[in-house]
Amino acid sequence: MKRRTFVRTLGLGTFALSWQPGTSAATALFSPFSVWRQIQLFQQKLSAHWRSTVRVAAEDLHTLVEATNCELAESGFFPDGKGVYFTGTAGNFCFYPVIWQHKASNTSEMLVPVFHRDNTGQWKHQRTLNSFQVEALTLAAAALQEKGLPLYPHLLPASKFAVAEQPQRFLTQEGSVFISTNMKGGKAITTCEVKGRESVYYQEKFESRHTLCH
Repeated sequence: MKRRTFVRTLGLGTFALSWQPGTSAATALFSPFSVWRQIQLFQQKLSAHWRSTVRVAAEDLHTLVEATNCELAESGFFPDGKGVYFTGTAGNFCFYPVIWQHKASNTSEMLVPVFHRDNTGQWKHQRTLNSFQVEALTLAAAALQEKGLPLYPHLLPASKFAVAEQPQRFLTQEGSVFISTNMKGGKAITTCEVKGRESVYYQEKFESRHTLCH
């Protein structure tokens, strides 16, 4: 992702919803506090636990993380630390933030690569979420928690493929999630929908609590 791509996408008023290998993505500029507060809330809702290094996990996961980091580094995104958050049954999901920092303006961008271990025991990079998606999933997690629903099967991507007719929707273990963020009147408005196998469990439109510059 080039910086020009980010500026150009902002000008169109629509944020790309995720980043996958071989595609471009748009993210937003936030204060460093906002970035880290968001990932903290996200991991708390998902009851995710930090491991200081992925070498304690499967070697294929370590290889995937290294490859993902190398690819994102080309766009100026770097992990802050050498570990990942694990969640799910037997820790079959993991994620971690990568940060692009602009020291002159004291702003940051965040992306969150998500990996999943399938039934064969193989780890795969599913998607890389942006800050707006992380914010939406955190709010959805609170709502699903009140319904007594398990969170990671309904919220985390378990397939690298988007739904063909809706590129902004990704598949989960129990259904799918749709997230779309658009600029309206200088505000970032996000629509989020969480579907299960038979019904919609969460549907909300809200103004992002992030600000685009500090």
